[in-house]
Amino acid sequence: MEVVESISIPSISDGASASASASGGQTTESKCECGLAPVLRTALTFQNMGRRFWGCPNFLTGKPCKFSHFIPGDKVIEGRARDLLLRLKDKQLRFQSENERLKKENANLIKENADLMKEMADLIKGNDDLMKENAGLLVENGNLLHENGVLIAESESLVKKIKHLEKKVKRSEKICRRSQKVCIILCVFCMLSAVSAIGLFIGLQRLH
Repeated sequence: MEVVESISIPSISDGASASASASGGQTTESKCECGLAPVLRTALTFQNMGRRFWGCPNFLTGKPCKFSHFIPGDKVIEGRARDLLLRLKDKQLRFQSENERLKKENANLIKENADLMKEMADLIKGNDDLMKENAGLLVENGNLLHENGVLIAESESLVKKIKHLEKKVKRSEKICRRSQKVCIILCVFCMLSAVSAIGLFIGLQRLH
């Protein structure tokens, strides 16, 4: 890169030409080939160190025109001063390169942060969905517990009814056993009566 210093000056007004003339008497136009007012710059190359010139405003954008006119009378800086300026230029270029690298790194970090924020938002949304699902499961569990309580109450009622029926069955069994005893006694009594009647009938037959 040839230039690191750029000083904007008021554009040359009302069509007047710039006061800077080339060594051959050529004067700069009020506008460059891009149709823009030229700006005053300082060259930092080895051959023209320190010389000022009028240049295209698009010089540092990478799309300048060929407009460039050095101001006559400016001397080239030489010796230790030039070496120092070259070193400063190299440092500036390194700083610019480092700055660009840091800008890219910062842009990547911003993108990563945005991705992390999006991922966190997705996790929060997923957590909210899980909380809602958990709340639904708790409600369902409460309903199941209620139904279970109702079933337990019904089961206890059935157990009581079964115990009551068992008592009735035991009483019925006792009554049946007593009835069986009475029936046996009656059967024996009837048999004895029949035997007595038969004996009496036989005895009467013999008397006749």
